[in-house]
Amino acid sequence: MKRSRRITLVLMGTAGLISLAACDETPETPDAVFFKSEAECSSANDPTDCRDAFETARKEHWRTAPSFTNRDACEAQFGAQNCVQTNVQPGTTQAAPGASAGMSSWFIPALAGYFIGRTTGGLAAMPYYQTANRQGFLGGQPCNQPGAPIGANPVGACPRPSSWSSTSSSSTSTYFRSSNSSSYSNWGSSASSSSTSRGGFGATAAARSSSSSS
Repeated sequence: MKRSRRITLVLMGTAGLISLAACDETPETPDAVFFKSEAECSSANDPTDCRDAFETARKEHWRTAPSFTNRDACEAQFGAQNCVQTNVQPGTTQAAPGASAGMSSWFIPALAGYFIGRTTGGLAAMPYYQTANRQGFLGGQPCNQPGAPIGANPVGACPRPSSWSSTSSSSTSTYFRSSNSSSYSNWGSSASSSSTSRGGFGATAAARSSSSSS
């Protein structure tokens, strides 16, 4: 009788360990997700939200990115073919006077992607770009030391969304979804049922990233 009871307890203990292991394998929902493009975001989330986020990040990029009067000066810092021409006046999101006539233009670093993050004020989007020396910038502020490898996904090297309010001099301009919105807590869950089961925001992208790295 004692032997039978011991076997039962051992089996119950093993089942408990298996159950705990299964729980530990469930990925946590990230508070920030990096996308290289609007299309990559749309493949895992609602396309309208991805478009809104991209437009928000692009305007913030215009406002905060360093500007140069010629392409050579820009490429000297950010690398060959890694600068784009714009008629948006530096420090703003508006085209400069005379831009329509081709009289005013600048060169800024090309976007390498954008972050979508959950903040206390709402969902925010921040632009990301890199120098030729692989220093990353989030919303115009450095993410890492020059030359430090940050990989294909710079989430770990850049500031978390909780600090974005201090990263951007005008943090409200980075919001594309208010925390008061009914869709705030469910962002990312409308694209697929797997997003909902994983916890909503960015979950599908996180699961895809996890499977590709394993």
